[in-house]
Amino acid sequence: MTPDKGPGAVPGARSDARKEIRLDGGAGGGRGAGADAGTGASARWTVAGLLVIAVIWGGTFPVVKDLVETVSPYSVVAARFAVAFALLGAVAFLRRRRWRPGLLRAGIVLGLVLWGGYFTQTYGLQFTTASKAGFITALNVVFVAVMAAVLSRRKTPLLTWAGVGVATLGLALLTVDWSERFYLQTGDAWVILCAVLFALHIVLVDRLAPEYDPVLMTWVQVGVVAAVASGAAFVFDGGIGGLAGPRHWWQLMYLAALATAGAVLLQVYLQKFAAPARVGLVLSLEPVFAALFSWALLGETLPLAGWIGGALVLAGVVLAELDPQPKTGAPAAGAAVPGAGEARP
Repeated sequence: MTPDKGPGAVPGARSDARKEIRLDGGAGGGRGAGADAGTGASARWTVAGLLVIAVIWGGTFPVVKDLVETVSPYSVVAARFAVAFALLGAVAFLRRRRWRPGLLRAGIVLGLVLWGGYFTQTYGLQFTTASKAGFITALNVVFVAVMAAVLSRRKTPLLTWAGVGVATLGLALLTVDWSERFYLQTGDAWVILCAVLFALHIVLVDRLAPEYDPVLMTWVQVGVVAAVASGAAFVFDGGIGGLAGPRHWWQLMYLAALATAGAVLLQVYLQKFAAPARVGLVLSLEPVFAALFSWALLGETLPLAGWIGGALVLAGVVLAELDPQPKTGAPAAGAAVPGAGEARP
């Protein structure tokens, strides 16, 4: 849910980049050949499917927020990705002939960055609201546009800078406590770091994994996240614990089965029928659903400045998405890794 949003598109869970990875939500899975193949009814079904993914990833934010009230963030990430790794294993086995030399090495590097994104998002949700986390995580799209422009050494388009400026203003309205010394809240700072890591993950996917199968790449990354998170849980918590009762297990299955494994596979399939711009714009609705679910399930509300800030963040994301020049190659191996988050996986 981008909170997590989001691996590969592995959730909570994340825009072009995070969504590709998102096994954020995250961010995922490769964006088709870039051609908008879907027309008529097929195009509508594709958009509907992507909208379902955005809804699922948006729901990860309040779910994770509720979980971390009683369960350590180390255990939440470890359990979520361990279950998702097992579920994706069956599909990965069927695609084992697509394994290529170098996939494991690239998957480990990407998985480590992905773990950083999901952990910082999950940890930050202890100290901020799920609705704010959803909007902040969406900033990964803006960060991707800037990183890609810097790395490609091309002139940054005006729309990209406009998106950065609008999103930065929105971030300030959304996160700064204007009543006392204008300070940035701890939880928001952690989620901003999450958005940066998700963006880095997207950029690295473009450079390290364009020739690899997106499902296998996602599976490896999810496995790395599960392994690192499990190790952290044993070091800091003495093991993976705190998950007790039907409520926790239903929440875990939502995060692992729907938001990580299921959404990633669906995204990998759907992105073959839609252009990257359309995929990114539809998935950019994730923070809107995060705010709606947070209100409905947790009773969260944002002040007027917060809603204005959230709207400006979304506007900045859309402006960055409208960049007419390709950012990163949105590789197929960018597996949908959600975003809360993406999300993310």
